[in-house]
Amino acid sequence: MLKQNTKPSKTKNPPITLILQVFTWIEVIVLVAASILLFFFPEVSNSRWVWKITPFNSHFLGAVYLAAIVPTAMLLVVRQWKIARLIIPMQLTFTMILLVVSLFYLDRFNFSRRITWGWFFLYIIIPVTTACHIWLYRRLRPMESTFVSSPWRFYLRVQTFLLTFYGLGLLFAPNTFTAFWPWKVDSFHSQLYSAVFFTLAIGAFLLSHVCLYTELFTLGLTEFALGFTQILGVLKADAKLHKINWLIPSTWFWISIFVLLLVSGGAMIWQSQKTAIGKQ
Repeated sequence: MLKQNTKPSKTKNPPITLILQVFTWIEVIVLVAASILLFFFPEVSNSRWVWKITPFNSHFLGAVYLAAIVPTAMLLVVRQWKIARLIIPMQLTFTMILLVVSLFYLDRFNFSRRITWGWFFLYIIIPVTTACHIWLYRRLRPMESTFVSSPWRFYLRVQTFLLTFYGLGLLFAPNTFTAFWPWKVDSFHSQLYSAVFFTLAIGAFLLSHVCLYTELFTLGLTEFALGFTQILGVLKADAKLHKINWLIPSTWFWISIFVLLLVSGGAMIWQSQKTAIGKQ
């Protein structure tokens, strides 16, 4: 449950800048194009993507981009600080980690393809843009004084810790923290995937203190989409390749991670809608 503060809010809720809107539109277009290629046409992606990518990794990254459409599109729908407060730090986290990891693995990239240059352009300009807007809005508090109840605050803090812990594991001990994955994941992909968990951790951390129901809905829908598309992606890939051993516990442990994200996201969506109805 979310608890309303009885004091009127004195904070402002400015619209996001035109520059941020333009780059967000570009992000949505790129995310849609990339997710379609990677998730729905993995056979084609190996010859078109910025590096050589196997079908399972193609589905995983495609699912990440499909889920990333949710918060990015929400920013375009709302176009106000009350949603940008959550999404901009998440965008900065995701793009910065991908950029840093990419710079450490330049030999993996095919620079004869224009899409590769587009990759580095986007993952340089987006962190710069988001960082500038975080600085621009640094003095603004949330539009409304909506505080998270104790159970939700505890849950979001636990989620922050677990997601951060696993993100650190993927980043600094990639072989150990992907040992139970249903397919072989190299250090490059493992460290790239750490961005997913760090990004969700930032979102949970921000909402563990103060959140609006629109923010809780956005994070919940993102987690739900990620959990659903990851499970669907691995089923889709294995239906053609038949390489996953479904009889070993490690496979189901991997599945359980994304089932938990799906359930967690659904609970956040439910709570946000319950709060929204209560405000009417």
